[in-house]
Amino acid sequence: MYTHSKPFEWNYLRINQYPLHFRSRVAAIYEPPQESARDKVRLLPDEKAAVVNEVAEGLGLTCVGWIFSDLIPEDVTAGTVKHIRGIHSYFLSAQECITAAYLQNLHPNVCKAAQKGTFGSKFATVLVTGNFKFAPIFSALVMLNVL
Repeated sequence: MYTHSKPFEWNYLRINQYPLHFRSRVAAIYEPPQESARDKVRLLPDEKAAVVNEVAEGLGLTCVGWIFSDLIPEDVTAGTVKHIRGIHSYFLSAQECITAAYLQNLHPNVCKAAQKGTFGSKFATVLVTGNFKFAPIFSALVMLNVL
């Protein structure tokens, strides 16, 4: 499950639009070519990206986020993982925040009221890490536009 690296994957979802919000559920995850290490990941050129996006579009899916994990087994027989993020250390590293903001900027949100026609992003970051009970948890995040 864990190779002491940060796997990076794209989340493809089916989005349900409502008047004031939207709801989505992950329907597929695609792992692009990458080089990853304990504290970083580097995306490599992806020859399959166009085909993946075409298939996803044909299925009514949209790429609206990315997911990464830092799970380190605590006790394999019990299925527990180490708790390394929290109030006594950090929740997201600076590099993870920068990556999340960069990816959000690549996927702007259309906004009729904005001068440039877009504002912010609905592109989400999902982190899978261990909690204080040594169980895996999923946390969805977005970086805010601060002007």
